[in-house]
Amino acid sequence: MNLQGKVAIVTGASRGIGKEIARRLAKNRVRLGIISRNEKVLKETAKELKNLTEVYYKALDVRDENGVKEFVKDMINLYGRIDILINNAGYVKPLSLLETTLEDWKMQLDINLTGTFLMTREVVRYMKNYGGKIVNIASTAGLTPRPGWSAYAASKAGVVNFSLTMSEELKQYGIKVYCVAPGRTATELRRILAPDEDQSKILQPENVAELVETLLTEKGDYIDGQVIVIRKKLF
Repeated sequence: MNLQGKVAIVTGASRGIGKEIARRLAKNRVRLGIISRNEKVLKETAKELKNLTEVYYKALDVRDENGVKEFVKDMINLYGRIDILINNAGYVKPLSLLETTLEDWKMQLDINLTGTFLMTREVVRYMKNYGGKIVNIASTAGLTPRPGWSAYAASKAGVVNFSLTMSEELKQYGIKVYCVAPGRTATELRRILAPDEDQSKILQPENVAELVETLLTEKGDYIDGQVIVIRKKLF
């Protein structure tokens, strides 16, 4: 699949993994729709990417059902189709069980899991007519025990199973669904959560972006419908 001229949505695109994925797609001349809750940083990212490709951006919380519907419709009105969806928006607040409030629990599940569901549902309403690819960014936290991270781990485990289920359910429309589960990744958020960690020795956002790019080409056509774990640099 030649990526040039394709249309993609990337959530959580203002920084970290989402920004690197958006940048790599932009270099392939993919027309982009990017969203993030942080309008200021998102605007800066959009300005950078516009040097490479067409970009439509909007400050949006993926928990906002009506906002998601409007954004997807905007993309259809602008470009006529959506070929690629990258569900990357995420939130984490590490807390022990007894420290976790219902608000903490709901926020992590709503952003990480419900947001993925809402965006997927609205994109598929159109993508089912011509096929496409969806990549959901989960985490190794969704595959193994994570004491002190129960809400985040539960939300990412949900993303894993949702992805596997969608891979089967959406086959009839020619839609391929991938689930990428990165390990520790050198993002700004990671620096806050683990300030003493040597980030040069862990996965970099561009490594995840490189894998996602591969999945979106013909090379990825035969490896959908499974959890793809990436824990360290590819090269």
